[in-house]
Amino acid sequence: MKKSYSLFVIILSIGMIVSDFAQAQWTLQTNPLGTGQTAMLGKIQFVSATEGWIACGSNGSLLHTNNGGANWNVVTPFPGDIAGNFSDPASSMSWVNSSSGWALKTLISEAGDIASNANGAVLYGTTTGGSSWTRKSFPKTITTVIYSIADLQGDWQLHALSAKNPSVANSISGWLQGTATVDVNGNCSVSISKSNGLSKSPAIAMNISSRGIVSVDGENIGFMNADKSTIILTGQEDDDAFTIYVLQKQLPGTTYTIADLQGNWQMHGLSSGNTSSQYSGWVHASLTGDNNGNLTGNFIGVGGGGNESIAISITSNGVISGMNTIGTATHGFMSADKKTFYLVMTGKDTNDYNLAVFQKHNPAVTFSVADFQGIWRTNSLISMNTSNSMENNIKTTGFINGKMTLNKQGIGKIEFNNQTESISLSAINPDGIISTPNLNGSTNIHGFMSDDKNTIILTMTDVYGGYEISIVQRDLSISGDIGLQVQFADANTGWVSVYNMLYDNFQIYKTTDGGVNWNPTVGLQNPVGGFYHFVNANEGWLYGSSSTPGENYQNSIFHTTNGGLSWTLQANNIGDAKQIFFSDISNGWVVGKNGLIMHTSNGGAHWSSVTNSGLSANANNKCVFFLDANTGWIGTHADGDEQQYVLSTTNGGASWLTKTVPVNYSVFSIYFTDATNGWLTSDYGQIAQFTNKTGVSNPTDESVVLYPNLSSKGFFLNISENKHSVTIMDIKGSIVIYKQIAGKNYIDISSLSSGLYTVKIQTGNESIIRKLIKK
Repeated sequence: MKKSYSLFVIILSIGMIVSDFAQAQWTLQTNPLGTGQTAMLGKIQFVSATEGWIACGSNGSLLHTNNGGANWNVVTPFPGDIAGNFSDPASSMSWVNSSSGWALKTLISEAGDIASNANGAVLYGTTTGGSSWTRKSFPKTITTVIYSIADLQGDWQLHALSAKNPSVANSISGWLQGTATVDVNGNCSVSISKSNGLSKSPAIAMNISSRGIVSVDGENIGFMNADKSTIILTGQEDDDAFTIYVLQKQLPGTTYTIADLQGNWQMHGLSSGNTSSQYSGWVHASLTGDNNGNLTGNFIGVGGGGNESIAISITSNGVISGMNTIGTATHGFMSADKKTFYLVMTGKDTNDYNLAVFQKHNPAVTFSVADFQGIWRTNSLISMNTSNSMENNIKTTGFINGKMTLNKQGIGKIEFNNQTESISLSAINPDGIISTPNLNGSTNIHGFMSDDKNTIILTMTDVYGGYEISIVQRDLSISGDIGLQVQFADANTGWVSVYNMLYDNFQIYKTTDGGVNWNPTVGLQNPVGGFYHFVNANEGWLYGSSSTPGENYQNSIFHTTNGGLSWTLQANNIGDAKQIFFSDISNGWVVGKNGLIMHTSNGGAHWSSVTNSGLSANANNKCVFFLDANTGWIGTHADGDEQQYVLSTTNGGASWLTKTVPVNYSVFSIYFTDATNGWLTSDYGQIAQFTNKTGVSNPTDESVVLYPNLSSKGFFLNISENKHSVTIMDIKGSIVIYKQIAGKNYIDISSLSSGLYTVKIQTGNESIIRKLIKK
């Protein structure tokens, strides 16, 4: 059947030619911070034709110009703050006039990546054009823990297990137990008894960072838990044996009785073998304790298992002894909350050396995979497997001191020994038992999460066959909160959003008194995150999502008519958006990954996809700015294409000009004061300015002729004698034909399906777009 096309479509296709005058160009400006990771730039905004501001990514600073960017000066509202901003999309600054502006920053707990050190949102505000500033901190999503040297002060019980270092001849396995006393300066006196009958009393210097990282004699080797009662350290003993150390604080006034052993317990233990390197392995058990100190349950270990009943004693000071049916020389200590005790002992028949951890389980507490979410500090000891070759034992025996970051699916990464690996703790039952099938090649994994959900004990067989115990402690030293976006509609009414990068919490705050007071809004139903644009105190739009970013990531668009008190869904699953912008109450744009461009001309009642931009389907559109309903720009680049582009339109998107820009990385933010003067920022510190002395237009380029543009077999393309690239894309943006041509050419399209196509002719730094209809 013969296809018919409307006269309007044909006329529009013939006239859709985009070019630019030679006088219109983008030129680089100088960033006083330089370029690179420390000079990252965010949002750019001009408050007049010559005065502008840029939000920077380091130290809470901004850049300011009074001469159109000929010179940029660094402004740091609060120099004492260690602060940065999350600048993709660039949204962390808002000015309503030359006097009143706000910059939203993220406090960082220490120098480094904002993603791993984010510790709360802080807003800087000025009503004096930046000559003076106020400071407002927003509530943290979680209660953070800050550490100091005073947390080390006091008396501690010490237990440790050493595993033989197979590469050192005189290294031996063993255990040690004793006490440590730390003074106000971190000086530590230790009294230790070892499994081989020797003792020592070294003097060591301890320190702790505000993040809870504990160092001994200047070496960072451990971490203090959130309630500041336990320190786990890893290191090497005098004979280079690999060692894991447990320090438990003795709290004055705490007394213990045999009744404290009653209840349900999970036990995990590691044997580092005996002096003949025999009987190393792991063991775990579920035990029930009665009011006489008898623990009964089923033990599962490397060599098998079975039911056991063991008797344990405890002194009023919390010291554990007993277990005579399975061990000798047992010594342990119960924590002040009476929910955990660590002990060391020698196996009764095998003379092997053991460290065991007992965790009390409260049946009223239930667990899920989401409890893994957050940052964890992990210390592990791996003991040699005598059935291994020497090569494998050298590979596997040792200790691990690392950091683990997990999402709400238990998936994430572990960083240790200057390397990073993927990790997944994906299985935990409602009772807190962890049985992840495979952990980076390790097997027989079994663990338990403490009732406060801040400690995990794991035993497993290492990927090379070694036997491992891991003590994993939740790191609550940072909140994970970042300042996501600030926008003011006028001098009084504004919004701030805070996003937690660890726990996926998202909150919008609103002010109606210029930022003096802020109140959380409750109208949006828990999107993981979102970016918004308000055109006045009441009307606003937001794109958000109910899932964390990943493959097939989808955003939805929401609308409010009451300043964010309630929101309604306008468009669902539009794709991975990067910015939303409205030039007025009717005309709005959303841009994003995979060529996403959407437009509304009726306030979002209907959103339509823009497919005539000339972009391929893998274009990554990061920012959009419109002066009015017709005149606007989009910053973009295609994945795998090192060139950055700006699209422009003067007819509301009916046709587009594609122009290269002289920056090396993604365009984060773009701003125009009028149709002939604009600026953009790029990742890693680049700034570019646009000027067009002759004005902006879309003239017909007579040097490029395509005819006929309605054909079933092919068309002629007449261009200059210089070689140009010609790309033909279907309505989805997929490339169907690509050629290098010069002069007059005939291009065969007989193999193409019927429909509308875009013909893109690249002429130097500019693109000319034609529309083609295949009958």
